[in-house]
Amino acid sequence: MGGTKNLRTWQTVKATATTYKASLSVLRKLPLDQLKIDKSFVRDISHSAKGRAIVKAIISLSTELGISTIAEGTETREQIDWLKSNGCAIYQGFYFSPSLDAQNLCRFIADARPTTGEHRANSGSPGASSALL
Repeated sequence: MGGTKNLRTWQTVKATATTYKASLSVLRKLPLDQLKIDKSFVRDISHSAKGRAIVKAIISLSTELGISTIAEGTETREQIDWLKSNGCAIYQGFYFSPSLDAQNLCRFIADARPTTGEHRANSGSPGASSALL
């Protein structure tokens, strides 16, 4: 996998409830760039102190390893704000857009592209322009 990293690809491990133990042993062996927080953990941050503690630990671990953290399954502004205030700056989920085919993805990117130094609002998706930050 070390040769793959030299080709400028991103190596990501997803932290899930079922694979977390295996993923932790992998973190010290592989040349990773990102740690993805499973949507089940992101969903818990709005109503569970334990869920918030787990997500904080994942973000902290990622920071200490010098890799970025991606929060999967973000659906509300509250989740985005909490994640941002706790050190996670990359989000993925329906808050920005549902899954898109290639043609609609190109349209989404074009609509979210900054113009004259500012992001213009994407019609239909709240916060869509933020998705590409």
